[in-house]
Amino acid sequence: MHCHSVPRLVLLVLLLACTSCADFSEGGGVCAAITDPRPTVQVYDPSGFGWRFGTPLLVDTYSVRCTTVSDQIYAMTESSFFRLDLVAKSWVPLAFPVGFGGRGSDIAALGSDIYFLSGGVEVEVYDTATDTWTPGPPLLEPRWSPRAVVVGGILYAMAGGSTATLEALDPAVGAWSYRANLPADPVTPAVETAGGRIYVMWGTVWIYDPAADSWTDGPDMPAFAYRPEAAAIGDDIYVIGSFGNGDHKRTYRLRTTTLVWQESSPRRRSRYDSGAAAADGFIYSVGGHAPNPCTP
Repeated sequence: MHCHSVPRLVLLVLLLACTSCADFSEGGGVCAAITDPRPTVQVYDPSGFGWRFGTPLLVDTYSVRCTTVSDQIYAMTESSFFRLDLVAKSWVPLAFPVGFGGRGSDIAALGSDIYFLSGGVEVEVYDTATDTWTPGPPLLEPRWSPRAVVVGGILYAMAGGSTATLEALDPAVGAWSYRANLPADPVTPAVETAGGRIYVMWGTVWIYDPAADSWTDGPDMPAFAYRPEAAAIGDDIYVIGSFGNGDHKRTYRLRTTTLVWQESSPRRRSRYDSGAAAADGFIYSVGGHAPNPCTP
């Protein structure tokens, strides 16, 4: 075999492997998805128009966590932090918490501040007005890949570290305290709020009532999910991606007023460990990575 024929053989194999790869025509080159275009942003219109592509993130991302402040999307990656300007349709780089990494963490907005749960016990607080970070009250126990949400002005932290405990932070008190344990360790669920309650979703669904400090069972999801993301518009919660059998496009909607699940339009691209948040009546699915190099 001539040496110049080896690259041609490799080229042919890559071309055959990518005949069904939707990213092939976008990147220009052999199976452009091999470069894993992770900055993909997908936007869901709940009025019936389904998913479309949005303004791409500025950097490649493995995992992303998102939150919303004043109808602005904030996205935390492994080493960078951005705000999506919905008017200019551009991502604005922001200060990143010094000495930390974004992977294995979570963020949640409490008022105009954003709380960063580092994946240990450390907490940092971001001031959206000054673009600065300051230390916050440490968690009571370390949590790798925690989930954080806010209800009624209280920040809740759960999951991460093989624990079923639930912690709550009242900013007026300035310290975390334990609340009623989850029924079991949910590993890495999707967590979202609606109607003043917290919904923990990973196949099984649990609903937390902060006023009663108690958990009840909700309707099981149509499929098991590992590391999905969720965002809410009104009383509807959307759980996105990371379902069984490599299905990372599917989207389900839970109508919390009736506790009924419905399947919504699938995402345009398959992404794993992406972030999600709602703003201006739309759901934003940010970043993540393709489950395999040639997955559209």
